[in-house]
Formats: sequence, structure tokens, C-alpha cells
Amino acid sequence: MWKRSGGGDDLISDAGTRESYPWVLDETDTDSNIYPMFGSDSQSQDFIKNLYPQDTLEIKSLIRKIISNEIYTSAGDEFIKCKNKSTVKLPLNPSSDCIIYVHNGDGTLLTIDGNGKTINGDKKKFLTQKGSGLQIYYFIEDNEYIAI
Repeated sequence: MWKRSGGGDDLISDAGTRESYPWVLDETDTDSNIYPMFGSDSQSQDFIKNLYPQDTLEIKSLIRKIISNEIYTSAGDEFIKCKNKSTVKLPLNPSSDCIIYVHNGDGTLLTIDGNGKTINGDKKKFLTQKGSGLQIYYFIEDNEYIAI
């Protein structure tokens, strides 16, 4: 083990570090310009639109819903937190590119029912682990839900 006793000959303390590929910073940007990705306010949406080409981005605000020990039919474009052996039925007639996020809040059996449509080829999906979730997208061309 080596103990420094003073002086300016320490090669480690004199060495500098630098990034090989430094971040390009916009000096006009401040921390106040960082917004949530799914915010519903116009500043959030403007911030996101500046990140992606206009023709490829559709911003959706998800409705927050908490259910407990019930059978709930989603209207679409929702974030649903489920507790106490709940069942979520996906929309019977979803809009094109509908998004639903289902989250297991307590580790009990959570059933996700395709409501007549398949979810990755299955009529139902089940989540039993606390904190697990599925993002479910509807593709109108195939008339089915895809879960990731």
C-alpha cells in the first residue's frame, strides 16, 4: 500500500479524465424543460414532439384507474393498477392503436381477459407476481392484442 506524503509528483492525482464521446449539450436548455413522457400538459407534449419526427409520433395520455376485487372492463388508453384477485376485460371494440397497461399491485391472481379477442394468441393472460405488469396494444389490422 502506498501513502502519499505530499508534493506534486503524484501521477494519479495529476491525471485528468475525459469522455471519448462527450454529450452534446444545448446551453439554452435548462432542467425546467424536462417533462414527464406521458404528461398531458402542452409543455410536455411540445418537449416530446421536438424529440421525434412529427409524422411518427402520437401522444396519448393514459387514464389512471385502481381496481380491487372486481371485474372491470377497460375503455382503452388506461393505466390500471389491480388488487385482490381482480379481472380486467379488454375493450370489446377498441380504437385503433389502443394502449392499456395492467399492473399487479399486491401479488394476488390478476386475470386479463381478451373479451373475445386474443392476447398474443391466448384468450386470457394471468399475472401473479406483485409489481408485474403488461403493456397491451391493439392492432386493428389483425384484430388482436399484443402484450409486451
